[in-house]
Amino acid sequence: MDRISNLSDDLLLKIVSSIPFKDVVATMLLSKRWRFLWTMLPKLDFNDDNDYGSDSELQRSKYEKFVKYVDRSLVLNRAPVLETLKFKVGLKIWQLGSELEWFDMFPSLKLSLPMFVCHL
Repeated sequence: MDRISNLSDDLLLKIVSSIPFKDVVATMLLSKRWRFLWTMLPKLDFNDDNDYGSDSELQRSKYEKFVKYVDRSLVLNRAPVLETLKFKVGLKIWQLGSELEWFDMFPSLKLSLPMFVCHL
């Protein structure tokens, strides 16, 4: 076993909290011990930089993949408290659909956020 895997979960979570969330999720492939570590992250940052202005099949497919990724991440999160929850989506407000249901999940998430800011 490597030295990093011998660290406590709390310390590992602090370390992986400083890298992009998608990269953290990829750490589950490193070892069995790391498999579910990402589900305990107290900071979730969903950043989708794609511009979905066109209605192409490729764009739709990319966006559906992102939505599934966010859905799964929110459902599987087991952090005792969420300190940070960020969404950045390359959509116009009139393009939003089922992803508005993410906001319905907020009461079940243990958020320690003092306010909610939305930039459109």
